[in-house]
Amino acid sequence: MQGSQTGNANPNSFRERELRCFIGLSVPNPVRKILHRECLAIQGQSQFQHFKWLKKQNYHLTLHFLGELPIGTVQILKQELKWPRLLDQPFDLEIDSIGGFPTKSSSRFLVARVKQNTELRALFDRIQEKMIDLGLQSGSPEPRPHITLGRLKRGFKAGRLKEISAPELKFTIDEFHLFRSTLTPEGSMYEILDTFRPNDTEPSTRFQSPTAGYDDSLDEEELVDDPDLDLNG
Repeated sequence: MQGSQTGNANPNSFRERELRCFIGLSVPNPVRKILHRECLAIQGQSQFQHFKWLKKQNYHLTLHFLGELPIGTVQILKQELKWPRLLDQPFDLEIDSIGGFPTKSSSRFLVARVKQNTELRALFDRIQEKMIDLGLQSGSPEPRPHITLGRLKRGFKAGRLKEISAPELKFTIDEFHLFRSTLTPEGSMYEILDTFRPNDTEPSTRFQSPTAGYDDSLDEEELVDDPDLDLNG
């Protein structure tokens, strides 16, 4: 009697059909360069001796962290975020300060804090409503807009960080993205799965339910619209 092959199935086979996703904003290259220059200027300070610094191409602003999603759900999400349009028109954001996060007294991260405004809050709320409609949960119930610049290495106790003088930086947001985040020993790697703009048009076909399931004809690599936009860590 031949043995069954079921017991030899790869326990990670179903996990391979999931993508770790979040919705966020890119940081324009000129702003990245200035923030990176600020980081280079302070890395020698004793308060940052145990910090690991992000590469400037990885700077971004997270709106909603979604966690692991089946590829079928990612397909649906890409279409549902395009229409109706969630971003009405471009708006400006401004760097408020550079300091510790999540709290000033126990800072595991150094971030560039972004000033909250009505346009950013409206975009956050519209996306959150869409997540609720699709039965998805966001790991970001309230907006705390920031751009992570560095993080405390594991094994070290978080303490208070001194505030850093922040340059006056203002930049325009005219799109948002669905990102994929891949965890590696060297840190997270990011790639843009799709981009959403005010001039997006209604798709000719739309999925009806997030339970549509996995499409075996779609390879993971096909989810990346533009490989040049990958933000490799």
